[in-house]
Amino acid sequence: MQANFKVLFKFLSLTIVSLLMLFNVSCESDKTDSKQSTKTKVNKRETRSQPIVASASLNFTKNNKLVDFECYKEEIYGEISIQNENVMYLRFRTVNKDGTKPDGPIIQITLKNPNGFDEGQTYSFSDDPAEKGLIVSINSSWKDPELYMADNDGIKQGSGELKITSLRENQIEGVFNFEVKHIIKKENKVIVSNGKFKDKIVQ
Repeated sequence: MQANFKVLFKFLSLTIVSLLMLFNVSCESDKTDSKQSTKTKVNKRETRSQPIVASASLNFTKNNKLVDFECYKEEIYGEISIQNENVMYLRFRTVNKDGTKPDGPIIQITLKNPNGFDEGQTYSFSDDPAEKGLIVSINSSWKDPELYMADNDGIKQGSGELKITSLRENQIEGVFNFEVKHIIKKENKVIVSNGKFKDKIVQ
């Protein structure tokens, strides 16, 4: 009887020890998975930071508001696109380096050229649609937008130009400077200086 009891006791002891070890390994595994999950999340957060696509200095004459405009690359967004061979759109939204999107200006630029696009071309506001043309609109804010335009259906409401400084395959770079009037209150305007852009073109 005692021998049977000893064997049963040893068996139960081994079973309990095995269960404790299994539980401990499981906990360690959970902790490791949790650490890996945290690392993955941190890495994702770190890798969200993308190269800067566009930058400029914006001076809204209304209330003398100065804005340092910056547009960092978004993961799923095409800032520069060609809809057909003759029209290119550049749309820059205020995006921080960490990927967050604060309330801020949106700049939209439309380039038109019946002969396509090439390095060294300069675009300015034109009344003749057959020539290289430029249309610019700027929203001063996301939450309370005010629209400023430089060319509205051929009626010039501003001045300035954009130049393509480099165009290699689908990578484009350029500079721009504009003075754009408020679409209703013409006395209000925004002066855009030191504008730069660099990005891939989405077809």
